[in-house]
Amino acid sequence: MNPNRQSQSAEVAAAHPRRSPGIPVRSLVSGLLLTGCYSLAAGLVILIMLVRPGLNSSGPARVPDMMQGTAHRPFVYRTLLPTTARLVVAVTPPSLKERVAYVVNRDAMLRRTVAWEPPHAFDYVVVIALIFLCLVGYGWTLRALARTAPGVTPLLADFASVLGLIVLPALFRYHVYPYDPPTLLLSALALLALLRRRHGIFYLLLVFFALNKETSVLLTGLFLLRERGALRRSHLAMHAAAQLAISAGIRALLLWRFAKNPGGVVEWHWLDHNRLLALDPGFYLRLAVLVLPIGLMVAYQWLELTRFRGHLTPFGRRYHDGQAEGQDRPHLPTGIPAADGRAGPLRAQPRGSGPGV
Repeated sequence: MNPNRQSQSAEVAAAHPRRSPGIPVRSLVSGLLLTGCYSLAAGLVILIMLVRPGLNSSGPARVPDMMQGTAHRPFVYRTLLPTTARLVVAVTPPSLKERVAYVVNRDAMLRRTVAWEPPHAFDYVVVIALIFLCLVGYGWTLRALARTAPGVTPLLADFASVLGLIVLPALFRYHVYPYDPPTLLLSALALLALLRRRHGIFYLLLVFFALNKETSVLLTGLFLLRERGALRRSHLAMHAAAQLAISAGIRALLLWRFAKNPGGVVEWHWLDHNRLLALDPGFYLRLAVLVLPIGLMVAYQWLELTRFRGHLTPFGRRYHDGQAEGQDRPHLPTGIPAADGRAGPLRAQPRGSGPGV
């Protein structure tokens, strides 16, 4: 090797010493600030939730009854958060429970506002803490979902995720149930796992979702939409059968466990709920507040996508506009999930190819 080149390399290395890897301070600070924003937004949502409509606005689904498994059907079937809260209460030292209950019960105005029963004060505190964690996690998941869209900057993703939390009270029309925040979190996490093609994580989320609400069966439809064209039909059929078996098995177990509870397997409120919405002028205002930001973001993203020859559906599949099958796609902005689950440029794949089961 040339001695002069060796000396030049040594001089460059001495002038620019290699820095040891450390904690990214800027990322840590921004993460803490964003967590603070999510916490404030979640606290505001919970405050509105407690005042109006309240956690106990529906008699058949009172929080203590949900935790003890004595609530009416079908509400008692949605047992993920109530059962988790009951386990937390069971492992909490009695001295801590008594201290927290004393602090909460001595505030008479608080008890009247949120309609807490003094013997169950600690139960409510645990349920609200779990709801708070679900909402903060929902904010972070919304941000991750926004970052998968092309052209979305970190600042825009931060704003969209905080806004997605703040507008939640606009949906508080009838009742608020303890299983609603976990439904938001699990739905967003499942969609993110599908976009990144993390099938193992998706199946784990499916189990939790089935314990939380019977609408877990809808996740199978999203899975088929996402993987259609990437997996063989036989693999798709096996995935669909396995997912439906998980949802049906957990549903059957819950039906058996709470078979003696009052109520019924299903409650039908489609006509009366929609009639009340149609006659409520405030509903249209709330709908506009929710739909307008979403519509603007969708329009912006569609304009970004039309800059390329390969137009994409929300799940990343392509409409061919005269290009031959197998020809390279145009390079897309980072953030669009590729067929292998990584963000980056997409390439067309022949039918039947792609990741295995």
